[in-house]
Amino acid sequence: MWPKECENLYSPLRVIGKGAFGNVWMGVSKERSSGDIDTHVAIKVVGNDVYSQREVTILTALSQSPHPNLVRLIDDFKDKDQHVLVMSLHRGPTLKCILERGGSLGLKISQCISKQLIDVIAYLHGHAVIHRDVHPGNLIISGAMLEDDMWWSDEFDVDGKVLAMTKKCHVTLVDFGFAIGKSVTVYK
Repeated sequence: MWPKECENLYSPLRVIGKGAFGNVWMGVSKERSSGDIDTHVAIKVVGNDVYSQREVTILTALSQSPHPNLVRLIDDFKDKDQHVLVMSLHRGPTLKCILERGGSLGLKISQCISKQLIDVIAYLHGHAVIHRDVHPGNLIISGAMLEDDMWWSDEFDVDGKVLAMTKKCHVTLVDFGFAIGKSVTVYK
């Protein structure tokens, strides 16, 4: 199913996402280390075409100076028919799942998520990269439970529960849709 080099290093566990360009698998490294590095990864199988190669090139460059709110490319493998991307795995519900469960988010949680999203988009734009597929399904929110009612709370936070939740929430922008921006000369 995967190129031999990838098969020697990673074992597939289960499909965790399906998209227009391929499936995303949760995988585990066969070389489990004893450190605090998570041995689980996200593995995306895509075609071996010009579009996929551009994505790999951009992700490789961005992974040289990673941003905490952006999925990171760990490795990639290719053969004549497919390209296999091994990326950091981020656990948690997508923003889409949270919104479908309870509707609009409370103000404090919305601010927390928005600040992190703006930060990662600014990082991408600072590297002349445009992410053309930003939507709630491509934002993973980790650090809080989906069942927690604090997602939707706009009440005065007397006991500090919403504030505590905002400190735990971590946004990760996943999937692709990258394009390289062109520099523009501004004349006065």
